Amino acid sequence: MTPADSGPSQGGKSILPLFILSCLLLAYVSLRAYLLPITYDEAYNYLEFTRKGVLSPFRFSALAANSHFLNTWLTYVTTSNLGASELTLRLPVLAAYILFLYYTARLSSELSSPLLRISAFVVLNANPYVVDFFSLSRGYGLAFGLLAGSLWYLYRFFASHLQARYSLASLACGILAVSAHLTLLHFLLSLVAVFIVTAILLAPAQLRLPQRVLYSLKVNCVGVTGVACFLFPAFVVVRGLRKADAFFWGGRASFWNDTIVSVFGASVYDKPYAVPLNSFLHIPSLRPSDSLALLAVLVTLIALGVALQPEASRDSPRKVYLGALVFLLLSCLLASVVQHHLLHVPYLMRRTALYLLVVFAFLLVALADEMSRTRKAWQYWLPALALLVALHFFNCLNRRYVLDWKLDADLKKMISDIALARNDARTGKFNTDAGVTLTLEAPLNYYRILDNLSWLNVVDRTMTFHPLNDFYLYSAADWRSVEPDSFVVVKTYPLSDSRLLRRRVRPSRYDIRLDKKLDFDGPADSITTLNTTSKEAASSGTQSGVTDEDNHRSGGIDYRIDGTSVSANGSMVTVKAMVWMKSLKNMSAALIVAFKRQNRTYFLRELTVRDGAVRARAWFPLYFTVAVPPEVRQGDVVSVYLSNENSLVYIDDLELRWITPVY
Repeated sequence: MTPADSGPSQGGKSILPLFILSCLLLAYVSLRAYLLPITYDEAYNYLEFTRKGVLSPFRFSALAANSHFLNTWLTYVTTSNLGASELTLRLPVLAAYILFLYYTARLSSELSSPLLRISAFVVLNANPYVVDFFSLSRGYGLAFGLLAGSLWYLYRFFASHLQARYSLASLACGILAVSAHLTLLHFLLSLVAVFIVTAILLAPAQLRLPQRVLYSLKVNCVGVTGVACFLFPAFVVVRGLRKADAFFWGGRASFWNDTIVSVFGASVYDKPYAVPLNSFLHIPSLRPSDSLALLAVLVTLIALGVALQPEASRDSPRKVYLGALVFLLLSCLLASVVQHHLLHVPYLMRRTALYLLVVFAFLLVALADEMSRTRKAWQYWLPALALLVALHFFNCLNRRYVLDWKLDADLKKMISDIALARNDARTGKFNTDAGVTLTLEAPLNYYRILDNLSWLNVVDRTMTFHPLNDFYLYSAADWRSVEPDSFVVVKTYPLSDSRLLRRRVRPSRYDIRLDKKLDFDGPADSITTLNTTSKEAASSGTQSGVTDEDNHRSGGIDYRIDGTSVSANGSMVTVKAMVWMKSLKNMSAALIVAFKRQNRTYFLRELTVRDGAVRARAWFPLYFTVAVPPEVRQGDVVSVYLSNENSLVYIDDLELRWITPVY
C-alpha cells in the first residue's frame, strides 16, 4: 500500500471524500450517543464503578469484568467535571471513534486509486455492529479506536523500513487497547511476536540464529520492556478475575459457532437476508453468518498464500504487512482457543470477539490492495464488496437501539408509562415497586437516580416475580415463563418485544399493622442539629441522627416481631426519612433495613442516600420499600437506621411501616 503517483491536487481530491464520509459517520454516531437510552452494561458500570470511584483494577468480584478500566477512568473524569448523562458517559468513546476514522482514513489513503481508497474506507467503517459500540460507554469502542491506531503504525513500521518510532507507537496503542478491554491481550502478545520475528528475519545475513535473536531483542528492547512492565499487572488482573469467576459471558458450544459464526451473525444485524449458497450447495439450513464465516476462512487462506509468495521480502512492505495481519489474526484465534481450555473460561463470542473482525477487515483491505496491483480485474472486487457493505449499513441505520441491548430501546417510554399508570396504584406504600427483567434493572436504577424519581423504589432483580409489585416489565422470555392469565397487559413494546404488566388480582388496599416514628429533633434527641458533630452526639448518650467518619451508624428503629400484631407472610416494610448530606461525593451513606435473629443479620437491603440527593447541604426525602423475607419468624428484629463511613450525613423524621395487603 503505497500512495498512488499523483499531484497535490489529485491527492487532495482523493482525501476529500474520506473526510466527508468521516464527518457523516461521526455525526450519525454522535446523534445516537445522544439519543440512545442507557444500556444495562453502561448503567451497571456507572452505578457500581464510575459513580463510586472504584477505579482500581485489582478489586475482584463476580461482576468486576463489567468494568473496562480505561472506559471507567475516562468516564470518571467526564462525569466528575460535566455531570452524569448518556452523552457525558459516551464522550470518551466518541473520541475513540475519531481516532478510528482517522486511522482507517490514513490506511485507505495508501491504496493505489481513489475508487479503492473510498471502497477500503467503507469496508473498514460500515459494519453496523462495530459502529454500535462507538455510541456506547463501553471499552469495546475505545479498544477498536486504539486497535486501528496500532495496525496503522504497524503498516508505517514496514513502509518506513522498520523505523523504531512506529513500532513503539503501535505497541503503545496496543497497551492502551488492552486497558480498554482485556481480550486484546491476545493481540498485544501477538504484536510483540511480530516485531521480534521481523527483526530476526531481517537481521544482517551474516548473523547466526542466536545472534539474530539477541539483535532482535536489542532493537526492540524499549518496546518489549514496556510491554513486559504492563503484562505483569495485567496477568495479576486476569488471574484475580478468573478466581472470582468474572469471565462468565461467552459460549461453550464450539469455537466455530461461538467465536467465528457469532461475530458474523451479529454483523448481519438480525436482517433476514437470503443466502445464495443455499441453492448452490443444496444446504437449506445454511445461515448468512455461516456463509460469511466460510468466505472469511477462504479469504484468510488466500491472504496467507499471497503473503508467502517469494516476492514477500524487505523490498515489498505491503506483503510483509499482509503477512503480519494474517499472523495476528491466526495467533489471536489460536490464543482464544488455548485460553478456553487452559483457563476453563467460555469462548469469545459476539462483542468480545469483535476485535477479530476489525483485524480481518484490515487484512481484507491489504489483500485487495495487493491483488489489485497484480491484475487489473481484481481492482473491482473491493468496490463491489464496499457497495454491498454500504447497502447493508443503510438498511441498519436507526436512532433507537443497538443490537446487543435491543431490550433497552423502549426504556424511557416504559418509565413514562409507569409514571402515568402509578396514580391508580394502591395506597399504603411510600413509593412504587416494579418487578423487571434482569436487563432492565441497572438502567432503571440509573434513570431513577439521574431523573430523581423518588416515587420509584430501588429496582431489585430478586423482586422480578414478587406478587406485591405494583408493575412488571417483562421481556418475551419472562412472559413465556409466567402464567399469562395472572396478569393484565398495560402496554406492549414491539421493538423490544417486552410488556408492561399488572397483576390481575391486586390488593384493594394495604393495612398498616405497625407505624413507628423517630423524630431526632424531638425533646429527647435535641442534640441533632446541623451544627452537631458525631462526637457531641455520642457523648450526650441520646439517639443521634448524626453520622460521619467517626460515627458510622445513626440511631434507628428496632422492632421485635410479634406475630399477634403483624403478619409475616406476604407483608412489606416501607420506610421514609428526611436526610441532609454535606457532600454528593459520599457514596458510603445508606439507609439500611435489616432483619436479625439472635443478633445476627440474615437479610439486609440498602438504599444509597446519594440516590435521592438533588444537591448537597439541603434536606431531601428518601423512600424505601422492602418485602418481608419468607423466613422471618416471631422474635426476629427488624432494624432501620442510617449507615455512613464518610462525610457528615444527618437523618431525621424516620418512619417505619409494616403493611399487609388486603384483597
